[in-house]
Amino acid sequence: MDSDRILAATERGTIHAWNALDGQEWFVISTPANRVDRIETAINNTFITWDSISQCRCLQVWDTIKGSNIATFTADYNIHECLLSHDGSSIALLMCDKDQPVLLSLKGTDHVQEKIQEE
Repeated sequence: MDSDRILAATERGTIHAWNALDGQEWFVISTPANRVDRIETAINNTFITWDSISQCRCLQVWDTIKGSNIATFTADYNIHECLLSHDGSSIALLMCDKDQPVLLSLKGTDHVQEKIQEE
């Protein structure tokens, strides 16, 4: 993600994005989950959110420029930890009661970058 944006989430599931240069609010997202306590960003203008505390088990992929939801994944078990690759092409999940991490390969994430650059 560009360093000119700041992302923050509230306990009620609202995500705010601001322009770091002038303080203007970029967008506000009210997520369907009751809580968002983690955000990971990538250089392809995507970010992921999830809640490691509640029983929601949802992992969401977002467009950093527009604030729109790209995809939502529901895990079989609670998500303990999650990492987004630097380029946004894959997500590693550690789930409760599982010994091995799960790797999600995201297809078409380069298309998000191309689409944003065209606009």
